[in-house]
Parts: sequence; structure tokens; C-alpha cells
Amino acid sequence: MKAGKLQRVILSNKHNMQVELVDFGARIVSIKVPNKQDQIIETTYSDKRDQQIIDDVSYKGATCGRVANRINNAAFYIGKEHYQLHANEGSNMLHGGAQGFSKRHWRLAEHRKTYAEDTAIFEIASPDNDQGFPGNMLARVSYRLLATNELRVEFSASCDKLCPINMCNHVYFNLGEKSIADLSLQVNAKQVLAVDKHSIPTGLFNQVDSATDLNAPVMLEDILKQRDLDDCFVLKANNAGLATDRGNANEAARLVSHKNGIALIISTNQCGLQVYTGNYLAQKHAAIALEAQGFTDAVNQASMQAEWVGPKRPYTKFVSYRFENC
Repeated sequence: MKAGKLQRVILSNKHNMQVELVDFGARIVSIKVPNKQDQIIETTYSDKRDQQIIDDVSYKGATCGRVANRINNAAFYIGKEHYQLHANEGSNMLHGGAQGFSKRHWRLAEHRKTYAEDTAIFEIASPDNDQGFPGNMLARVSYRLLATNELRVEFSASCDKLCPINMCNHVYFNLGEKSIADLSLQVNAKQVLAVDKHSIPTGLFNQVDSATDLNAPVMLEDILKQRDLDDCFVLKANNAGLATDRGNANEAARLVSHKNGIALIISTNQCGLQVYTGNYLAQKHAAIALEAQGFTDAVNQASMQAEWVGPKRPYTKFVSYRFENC
């Protein structure tokens, strides 16, 4: 696909934090944050030029949907009705299909700035049978940059038929480091989803092991010596019933660059956090994706609760990226 000119939006606050967004994939292309020395640190790993963004295959900063992560055999049932989706990873669907939300131009519906926050809202109309999914859907993503150096990303959708949904953002972070080996990570989770060789859940929930126990901060260098990560962590807040659609959420993860003196705190009302250590980026381990989302293939998993949107059944989720000096 050749690039037309992409529409860009800059959000900023009084602390010189700046977020750059583009309409293609309603994606984040930059988050710049000041550290204690008032150095402005680019915290993300992303493409900058229009054609690079169009050609991206790693979902850098993109809004993924209708259903993020994988759907086994690109199919599901509602009752006895079978829905065959468009497969784009072998026989499976990944991140909503080859022409999912990440590969589409969204409409900038609103951009408003007040003293307290700078907000941009994107929306997209997804027609019935889009990538095989049922129903005419209207999806929105709102980016709110607050005065507290927090970027709050809110997802919402409505649909005239019942449809599975699992929207997420796929931003990659490096906090200004050349490799994530130099970052420490903490994830508040006691379990991860067990998966097969195609990254499809088996239906079991495994206890974290030496390579996935991140309940205390761990240098990623030590984790990567054991193995790469591409795991869906079961967030503790979900088990405790603390993460709700009313907007409450506990801290899910904390990523820290000690050299640059920046900490990223992630909070969400999603039940899972996919931790992907950039194993197939052009520069392996150049950045890490911490994707707050529902459980992988939940629509086909009896042991998991899938998310749905439909008539009189709206969908709302959020993830918060808050930055602190350390």
C-alpha cells in the first residue's frame, strides 16, 4: 500500500511531555518524557515516516482489533452459528486479520485541549462481515494526556449484532535504551496462559516459573538469558475482582530505565497483559510490548470469559501509561 499523507496529532502538557499520534491504525508514534535532568527522552520504538508506518508489520503503536492476539483456526461459534474469519497467520487470525483496525485509516473525531488534559479521539466504522466478523461496528479510541504525565487510552465500541471483541494498543517501549536488556520489569501476576507451539492457549493456567515470575522487579537481561517472552500474564487485579469497567484498576506492570531515570507504570481494567520482548523486530530485543488485553482466543476457550459487544451491550476498556522520574 502506498502512503497518502497521514494525519498527525500532537498532545502535550505543562511538563513538556509530548505524544504524537497518527490516523493510520490510530497509533502512537512517539511518547517523549522529561527525566530529572530535564532531558527529553523518547520512550517508544516506532516508525516515523508515513510509508514506514503504512508498511509496518510489527503493529508498532497500533490499535489492534476487532480482536487482538490470536483466534484459533480463524473461526468461532455463536450458539450453533459458525463464523469463518480471514486467517493471516497460518490457519489462525492475528490481531484482527490482514486488514484489521491496525491497517486502516481512522477518522479524527475530536481534538481538544484544556489546562487539565489534551485529548484526541479516533473512530472507525467496521461493516458487517469485515474480516469475517458479524455486525456493523463503530469503534473509538481516546488518547488523553493528563497533567500528571499519564497517557490514558480508552477503547469503546458498539455493534448491531453480537460479536467478540478485544481491543488493545501495541506500543513498544524502550525508555530511551538501545536494548531492553538494560530495563527492569515487574508484572503483578501469579499465572500465565499455557499455549501450544502456535501460541494458542491449551485452556490451562500455569503458575509463573523462573523465567516468568516478575512479581518483584527483574532485569530483563536475566530473563532473556533463559528465554524470550511472548506470554499472556493473568493480572492479579482480575482475580481479586479489582479491575472493573467503571475505571478502577490496580497497577499491572512497571518498567524502569535506571540509566535514564524513567519509570513507566501501567494500569488497566483488562484481565491480561501480553509481554512480548520484541523477538522478531528488525533489531531483536530493541523494545518490549506490554499489551493490556483480554485472554488469547477466549472466544474458543471454555475456561475463559470472552468479551462481547452487541445490541444493548457496549464495550469499554482502558490502559494507562504513567511516567515518573526515578
